Amino acid sequence: MSTEKSQISEFSVNVFPETFKQARSRLVTGKIHITVDGNDFPDSSWDDFVVVILGWWLEGLLGLEKTSGESAFRFMDGPCRFEVKTKTPDLWELSLFRRTDDEGISKHLVRPQSFAREMFDAANIVIDACKKKNHGSNDLDTLVSHLEKLKDLCE
Repeated sequence: MSTEKSQISEFSVNVFPETFKQARSRLVTGKIHITVDGNDFPDSSWDDFVVVILGWWLEGLLGLEKTSGESAFRFMDGPCRFEVKTKTPDLWELSLFRRTDDEGISKHLVRPQSFAREMFDAANIVIDACKKKNHGSNDLDTLVSHLEKLKDLCE
């Protein structure tokens, strides 16, 4: 791992509804990335299957909340991912990976409540945008279901 930080990092999930497009397959693509301490990952122009991966991320977050263990948060396009491990009930370790076989490019400490809130807010933005654009799908239904389960943890 190239860098490890001991201070609490700023974390955000960034989605851009104006970029959302639905294919005939009903899959919605659009720009999505995370930002950790001002650095965009995988990069600021990353385009991916936003509804699908946010569904995966919420599922991973719900698993973390239940098990106090670890979870991987993947992007669908390419090998980029971030992993989160519980260090204490109030502190999680976030690691960024660009390839499937590497040790990661950096580690950061994040607050579980802030991490969950960012996921919650991004999912709400995506759901609202998809509903406004009539981008319905089974993946959107899954995202809505996961968000309902997460609501109790974020409020």
